[in-house]
Amino acid sequence: MKQKLFIAVSLVFVDQISKLLSLKFLRAVSNSGAAFGIGENIPFWLIMGIFLVVFLLAYQDGFKPGEMILLAGGTGNIFDRLMYGKIIDWIKLGNLWFNLADVYITIGIGWMMLAMIKERRRKMTRLTWI
Repeated sequence: MKQKLFIAVSLVFVDQISKLLSLKFLRAVSNSGAAFGIGENIPFWLIMGIFLVVFLLAYQDGFKPGEMILLAGGTGNIFDRLMYGKIIDWIKLGNLWFNLADVYITIGIGWMMLAMIKERRRKMTRLTWI
């Protein structure tokens, strides 16, 4: 558990440092939405509610790796909202602006989806041998 927490805190730290450096040395934009600017003008209380639900589900599940990465991304973006009132994006891909926290959220969701598929296949394999 301590190792997972250390990794999550390290990811948030790297995200925040990258945003500070981008504000000083690169072109950065801001958005008031969620990951990748989706859901522009979502109320902060709703974002905090969703984050709390994800945190409680992850806690109940024992904080699996995908959940920790997802929570690190969410924490990085929530920290931005608390510090700046908006989210700092500095990576540009086509017309899409995002940051490392958004990448963490995407990786975390992908990891969780792969874990669910793997678990479902494991259960299906076990059922065929009964």
